[in-house]
Order: sequence, then C-alpha cells, then structure tokens
Amino acid sequence: KENADDRPISRLWLDQIEFANVIVVSKAAKLLEKQDGDKKLNDIEVLLKKLNPKANITTPQKDMYGDLDVSKTLINTGLFDMAESQASSGWAEELLKEEHNPETEEYGISSFAFVAKDMPFHPERLAMILRGFGDYGSAIKSKSGEEDVDVEEILTASYHHEDVFKGVIRTKGHIWLANANAYPVHFQSAGAHIDMRPSDQPFLVEIKNKLDSNGFPDDAPAEEKDTLTSYVEKQYKTLKGDGLWTEKFGDRRSQLVFIGLGLNKAKMKTWLTQALITEEETAAMGGMNAWKNLNDPFYGGKMAAAHFSVDP
Repeated sequence: KENADDRPISRLWLDQIEFANVIVVSKAAKLLEKQDGDKKLNDIEVLLKKLNPKANITTPQKDMYGDLDVSKTLINTGLFDMAESQASSGWAEELLKEEHNPETEEYGISSFAFVAKDMPFHPERLAMILRGFGDYGSAIKSKSGEEDVDVEEILTASYHHEDVFKGVIRTKGHIWLANANAYPVHFQSAGAHIDMRPSDQPFLVEIKNKLDSNGFPDDAPAEEKDTLTSYVEKQYKTLKGDGLWTEKFGDRRSQLVFIGLGLNKAKMKTWLTQALITEEETAAMGGMNAWKNLNDPFYGGKMAAAHFSVDP
C-alpha cells in the first residue's frame, strides 16, 4: 500500500520508546511474582532509561494498574515537545559524550559509539561481521562483556564474528560505504533486524566540490546558485569548526551508536575497524575510483551505480 509503514515490529516498538515522553511498564506484578523478578524489572527500567534518558518511566506494581494515577501521570502532562523528542533519544546523546562508565553499566546495559572518518567500510567485510544482532540470551550470561581482544585471532578470522554483536538491542547512525562514496547510508538495527538505506542527500563535500569546480547546471538561475553556495559555505564552516571536516574527505564519515546488554566494546571497535578499507588496498586497486567496482553484497551491484558519485 502507498505510504504503508514497513518497519518490523521490533523497530516500531523501539521507535515508540525513543519518541515517548512517558513510558508505562505493564505486567510488573506478574514479573515480581517470579524468581529474581525484582532484578529483571530493574533491568527493564534501566534499559528503557538508556534508550530514552528524558522519558518519565512509571511502573505500576498492582494488577490492573491499581496504583497508577492516570490523571497525574498520563493526562495533560505538558511534557511533549516535538523538537526535543526528535533530539532526545539515547543514541543521539551518546555521540556527544566522552568515554565513560555510566551507572547503567552496573546492570550490563551500556552503549558504544563508533566513528570513522579516515576510510569507508569495505562492503564485503562489513557484511561479514553484521551477524549475531539480537542474541540476548548469550549476552545476558556474561553481562560484563569485556573479554580480552586478540587482534591476531580477528585478523585470521579464527574468532567467530557472530559473537561480536551479541546483545546489541539498538543501533542508529550512518555509515560511509566505499562503493557509495558520495552518499551516507542510514544504518539502524532493532533486535536482529538491520536496515540500511542510502540517504537522498549526498555528503556536503560532494556539493561543495561541484560548486568549486563550476559543476552547477548552466541553465540554473543565478539566485538559486547563490543561495546554495551560501548554504554550503555556512555548513562547511560549521562542520570544520566542530572538527567534523577533514581536508582529504570532507564530511564523509561513519557514525554509529550501539545500545545493548553485555557489549564487548573493545572487540566491537576492533572488528569494525578491521572492516574499513585500507590505503594499501586502495593503492593496489589503482585509487579510490576503483571502490565502485567492489562486490556489493547489500544491493547486488546497484549501490555504486546510484550512489558512488553525484550526477552532474
């Protein structure tokens, strides 16, 4: 159907949690009747707070919400603000933080931010490591997640990469893929479901390069070109001032946040870094233009045709 919502249930559920300003945890009474119920309930509350730090989380503990004050908790709270809701989810906040050990890690719930601005992902190596999402059972068994990382084991592929992302509940951000060099690829996961979609808008550096080389259509109105040039220069100065621009690649970068249980951040960082294409590989191919010829495990060859460069 036209405009149908094609999100899987897991992503829809997580989207609602991230967008909410009041979250009511149901069936707590039944959970508290079970062994370690109070601990499990606490884990749920901690995870919700990690996914949405600014939401009011309410947990009625009587059957049929007997202790829930609806008029006070749910009706006319005045809490909703569209702009704040769009910017307040845990993954967005995590990108702005330094390395830290928040209180939630005491319960095995943590987040990990990965940023790569020197080289893009090699599509085949990225596809190889994107397994194991949503394996919460094995993650819960070792909530600390911080095992030693054997880089040699990773390089020789003797380590099972399916274990790297076990326990990941939510991922959001965008990636720079070698065979989609001109456009960021939106990336998110919800449970075991991974969604990758190229952006409609290219990296700013692509637009800037075209303007700098007089690549604007000859028949375009001068006012339109001036407006775009002004916008691009303003964005360029902002990105450069914020340290989000490199001389070689402009604003091209991969930027991801993972939230989950028992995350082994060192192992995740090592595997993600190993999935980046290298300068040596690029030189052996004959340069960056050869990236468009890399195998495309995600889109069957369509990625490079549509997103390796911006149409003139």
